[in-house]
Amino acid sequence: MKLAIIVGSLRAESYNKHLAQAIAGRLDTSDEVAWVSADVPLFDADLEPDDIPASVQRAVDQINWSDAVLFISPEYNRSFSGVIKNLIDWLSRESVGYPLDEKIGAVAGATPSGIGTAVMQSHLRPVLAHIGMDLVPLPELFVSVPSRMSEDGELTDRTAESVDLTISRLRDKIAARK
Repeated sequence: MKLAIIVGSLRAESYNKHLAQAIAGRLDTSDEVAWVSADVPLFDADLEPDDIPASVQRAVDQINWSDAVLFISPEYNRSFSGVIKNLIDWLSRESVGYPLDEKIGAVAGATPSGIGTAVMQSHLRPVLAHIGMDLVPLPELFVSVPSRMSEDGELTDRTAESVDLTISRLRDKIAARK
């Protein structure tokens, strides 16, 4: 499986970066990961179609290369991060070829909140469905820190099982298309 991972936090020691690394660490050795940076310029339609920023084009290329995309975002003010929204705005445009349309995907997130990133995911999933993504519906990876993952990214057994099931369901969706 070729998996593009997008982390919606720019913070160096983000729980979500730790979660992404833990998920990547559970992939098979034959799998490949593209780390897609969400640190791109603010969307500006005046740049289309001739002046697409290089960082946006790199994200487009990584997503086109992948079999599936994993969005991992913190929960900010009961929604997903601004950098995720901005990247989605770029990736949902005709000028870059709609790379998320019909792309297989999943959503995860980590936060110190007791309910994990449940509310964030309830906002992000409909946006991704609207732009045509084929999302794995379950399990929902709402990761609370420290009860489901340590501050440095060590997953509990329960969280590891949920991650493994998500990976398995991504593989199933990919296989069903071949």
